[in-house]
Amino acid sequence: MDFLDQHDYGDLPNVTLLEQMFKDTGKPIILGEFSFTAADSNMPNTRGARAGHPERTQTRRAEKYLAFATEVAKAPFMLGYGWWNAFDEPSTGRWPDGECSNYGIFSLAGDIYTTLAAAMTKFHAGAGALHEAA
Repeated sequence: MDFLDQHDYGDLPNVTLLEQMFKDTGKPIILGEFSFTAADSNMPNTRGARAGHPERTQTRRAEKYLAFATEVAKAPFMLGYGWWNAFDEPSTGRWPDGECSNYGIFSLAGDIYTTLAAAMTKFHAGAGALHEAA
């Protein structure tokens, strides 16, 4: 394998752990999953990696995204990251584990969470420069 894949659902990435993984293996890292949820999505947010502690609003969710993504981009040993998930999970729970959270950039009806999408778009425009400066 040419890189490592790590998932992290903390409020910020565990950069110390990621850096140690890089030092131990010499392999760059992709943070393959992270996400934040928000209570104003009208989703239960009771099952899943961030269950029980959604952000209050989509605005706060976007702020958390920006803080997390910035820390990843500033780490020179990181290749990138993947947001979990494009669409929210069913409010009744997905099969087989019952996750029912607001992980999406889109609702299940296809409505975009505009505050989050705008934050992602703006961040991605400057992410390369941020990473190169690391």
